[in-house]
Amino acid sequence: MYKYTLEKKSVKHICPGCNKKRFVRYVDSETNEYLSHIVGRCDREVNCAYHYSPKSYFEDRSCRLP
Repeated sequence: MYKYTLEKKSVKHICPGCNKKRFVRYVDSETNEYLSHIVGRCDREVNCAYHYSPKSYFEDRSCRLP
């Protein structure tokens, strides 16, 4: 089982890439809390293709730490 999974409910959020309500966010499977509002995948794969994975998110954050 993965620590972070895409939300299973049919709830859609505003995509940071295309600003349409077709974005599925990642959820911590232990706490059931969302990761950052920019971590997820847009359902508009052909037109938008936005996908920011938890791995990329944590790698990017670790690069910014002093």
